[in-house]
Amino acid sequence: MLSHAYSTNFSENGYYPAKHEQYFSKSMSIFPSQAIRQVLISRNLATDVPDADWRCVLLRLPDGAGVRDNILAVADVEGAVDGRYVSTGEVVSYPRIRILCRALSYTDGYALMQRIADTVDMLSEYPVTIGSETVKIRQVSRNSGIICAGLDATLRRHHFSLDYEVHVR
Repeated sequence: MLSHAYSTNFSENGYYPAKHEQYFSKSMSIFPSQAIRQVLISRNLATDVPDADWRCVLLRLPDGAGVRDNILAVADVEGAVDGRYVSTGEVVSYPRIRILCRALSYTDGYALMQRIADTVDMLSEYPVTIGSETVKIRQVSRNSGIICAGLDATLRRHHFSLDYEVHVR
């Protein structure tokens, strides 16, 4: 049976959904969204500085007073079903992430997403350390091109996204 269970976890960067351990070893506490976010920051494609342009957060693009218009988010999304084990009936699913971008300039937002795509597309056997834990991004598979989602309600900020299947161990 495919599990859709989520638990609520909080970090300094906000809420993110924690998928069932079917995707990860039981001791793993770094999720694909966190690993990819760390890659973007370590490769200088994003920052974790709160008041800076191109800050990268988890799950959603925040909005409101004091939030920069140029911002990135990485979210865990529903996994891709890959089949079922005949012996147990268990459905095998792999985690996916979505990289979101909001930009004042269409050109700047698209160019950044292209640099992100070029970087993430090349990840293979890539170690990521967050705190005292290290995981390895085994491989990534892009599930979309850069999606241009148009302007938001302010009619001045452009939205983009990229989708990936991410294998972390």
